[in-house]
Amino acid sequence: MHWLAQPSPELLSLLFRLDAASVLTGPDRDPADAVIDPVFAVPFATALADLRADAGLCEQGDGPDPLPLWLASLARNGPPIAASGAARLLDASAPDGTGLGVLLLDTEPAIPRILGIFTGSTLCVDPTLRGRGHGRALAMARLIRDESLPTWEHDTPGYSPAGVATLVSALGALRRMTPEEDPDLSF
Repeated sequence: MHWLAQPSPELLSLLFRLDAASVLTGPDRDPADAVIDPVFAVPFATALADLRADAGLCEQGDGPDPLPLWLASLARNGPPIAASGAARLLDASAPDGTGLGVLLLDTEPAIPRILGIFTGSTLCVDPTLRGRGHGRALAMARLIRDESLPTWEHDTPGYSPAGVATLVSALGALRRMTPEEDPDLSF
């Protein structure tokens, strides 16, 4: 993965102060505040439906589905964060300009395919592609972009066990990232 965006010095300083437990709650919070439970895992189809609703791209009767057109436009014009072959990590905004988070798209087909999302506090990867580093790349992109995680603002940050492993992996990869050298994140 070739990273076009890099963590700021402030983010790197923060990440070196966090440990594997405190990355779940953020700085200045008790890691015991986080709840880890499989119930927080969201099915990919649910995550996609939520993305569609958040972006205002619900299907409307007999008209064309707006999602493919939005994805094609995003693949062409979305601010890239990183790329690997046909996979692009993009900063995603709804058609009205509302920031949504980050998407990992396969831009090779005529209609780009969503490989993974980190929108709102939902981090989810296509189940056929899990275990390849896509979730870690999404978490890294979100941290680079926002310099925090959306769950840090929750009264009780909640994560699935897989989400915890993904964020801990992203923390380690970002700590190893330097402007001269990308971490090993090939897909």
